[in-house]
Amino acid sequence: MKKIVTLLCASLIVLLMFVGPGNSVKAVKPNLVPDLFSCGCDDHSIYPITGSEKNKIVAELLSSNAFQTQKSLLKKEYTFKGVNEVQVAKVEGANIVMVAVPFFKKSGTLEFAMFTNGAFIDMATPPTEEDHNH
Repeated sequence: MKKIVTLLCASLIVLLMFVGPGNSVKAVKPNLVPDLFSCGCDDHSIYPITGSEKNKIVAELLSSNAFQTQKSLLKKEYTFKGVNEVQVAKVEGANIVMVAVPFFKKSGTLEFAMFTNGAFIDMATPPTEEDHNH
C-alpha cells in the first residue's frame, strides 16, 4: 500500500510540474554592450540586422583580411571581446553595411572597431545618454 501511495504522489508531482502554472518572471542576462545603432530617434534610415543574416555578415567580416589585420594592430592596446556582442546595421536604400566589433581597452573601457562594407573605419566609444538628447 505504501508503494502505491508513493507512486501516486510522485505521479501527481510530475503532472503538476508540467501542467501547473509556471513563474512568468524570467531572469534576463544584462547586456553590457549598448546598442550603437538604435538611438530612439525618428531617423529610420539605419536599422539593425539580426538572425542568420547577421551571422553571415559577422562570419564574413571575422574571416576577412581587413579584420585580421586590424585585430593584430589592436592587440597591443585592446582585447577582442568576442562575437556575441557584435552589432550589425544596414542603411535603408543604400548598399551600406556597418559592423561594430567590441574590444576592451587595457584600461578596462569598452570601444568598438567600426567597419563599413568590410573596411575598417575607426575606433568608437559607445553613445551616452547625452548623445541622444536632441
